Amino acid sequence: MSDDPDLIAVKLPFKTGEYFCTWHLTGLDGESLEIPGLLEVEPGHYVRGRIHGPVPIAWKYDGKGSKSAGFPQTHQFTSLNARLSSGAHVTVLNGEVSYWADTQGSVIGALAVMSLHPFGDDGHRKYHSIEFQIEGLESVLEEAPIKETRLPGESGDNTWAATLNPDSSKSWTSPGAELSFTFRGSFRSMDAYEFRMAFAPVVTITLTEPLTVIEWWQRWLLPMRRMISIATAKPRAVISFLAIDGTDDDRVTRDQVFGWHITQKPLNSQSAAIRGIHSTILLNTDELSLLDLATRWGELSDQQHPMVETYGALSTSDEQHPRSRFTLLLQSLEGAYGFENQQTSTIRRDRFAARRASFLDRIAPTLSANDHRFLRKYLMRSPSEGLETALTATFRSLPKDIRPALEMSELIVNYRALEKSREELRVETVLVRIRNDLSHGSRAYDADELDEAADVLERAVRAELLRLLGAPRASQERALSKPER
Repeated sequence: MSDDPDLIAVKLPFKTGEYFCTWHLTGLDGESLEIPGLLEVEPGHYVRGRIHGPVPIAWKYDGKGSKSAGFPQTHQFTSLNARLSSGAHVTVLNGEVSYWADTQGSVIGALAVMSLHPFGDDGHRKYHSIEFQIEGLESVLEEAPIKETRLPGESGDNTWAATLNPDSSKSWTSPGAELSFTFRGSFRSMDAYEFRMAFAPVVTITLTEPLTVIEWWQRWLLPMRRMISIATAKPRAVISFLAIDGTDDDRVTRDQVFGWHITQKPLNSQSAAIRGIHSTILLNTDELSLLDLATRWGELSDQQHPMVETYGALSTSDEQHPRSRFTLLLQSLEGAYGFENQQTSTIRRDRFAARRASFLDRIAPTLSANDHRFLRKYLMRSPSEGLETALTATFRSLPKDIRPALEMSELIVNYRALEKSREELRVETVLVRIRNDLSHGSRAYDADELDEAADVLERAVRAELLRLLGAPRASQERALSKPER
């Protein structure tokens, strides 16, 4: 991707940085106060602000004409509005305001929304559509925006030509929702000395029922980011996020959302960068709907599926220590197996409980009262079923066997060498023992060896999650293949 400032395909209404503003605060008696200050919106930081002026302080009076107060005085808010010195408007969402003195305060929030239109008292404006960019989107679609080019001399004339690719735009619909994927372009064609064009992918989602920015982020944008990160085997950033409402071009609202995970740095697509991304999700090849994938993710999230709850959060972070990454991947596989086999497990437990009770009744006459109490207390109350069962079943069900790769990892090889067992331990057994050692702190393992094994396990987790999303076998096989370097 290229970030040439002279020719950016997607242009945003506002920039990052500091803004002079007037905060709209609420006094102790509910009155509206307008107090000057600053707003700061930068990627990699929470939304921050400063307040400079007479702020509403809860004073304590001693009855002798003196007053005192404790600081800081902090108040939670779901939305806090301000007017920028440029005339634009902003609302900060889900944060708190702290007063450090009677003329000084600070603001911190999860997200900020900038708009050319003023916000109401409840800054949680609802929108029917959003438009966003996420790194790596091009590799999922497969199609480039330019189908072919022609240079001077190829056709006997002096013409430069480019033919656009109609297949580079896709759209999918479902009841109450529409998702479109297209390339936005920027062109410099009226300059007698320069002819240039640039493109970048944009996704637009439109719903029949409008959502607030927070709802859009949690239900659609964050899952989409995690899905693209999993598909491309690398954490991908949200580049831009616009919340849109209205059908009349003269009155349409295009509000820009700022937050920690939004870079606000639109990039132009470039072939060299895209060729370096190997996505397991190929919408054209696999005949997949991006809308269906996103909807399915939402369903799994609503069910609190362990794979989405654990690995979903891990997918957008590359700062995990190998030890925690290794254990979390195993936890994802174990949790997913247990979640999908709840009914079978319940039947097994009920059968085991019945057999246990019958066995204790039958053996009682042959034992002393003390021995029978001991047996009843310490005989297993449920069948053995845990991580090893989950790993065995999962590894067998995968479309491509990853056990040989685990067998060759230094972690497994070195563990077997240290154990010197008469029978070679199954790879699932070794993984369980290592996980238990790490969980109980009974043995330490080399971080690089854990990382190597985690790389293989992550391929299995990615394949399983793709299966849950409804991706075909070919997509799962791509996830199980060793990544190209």
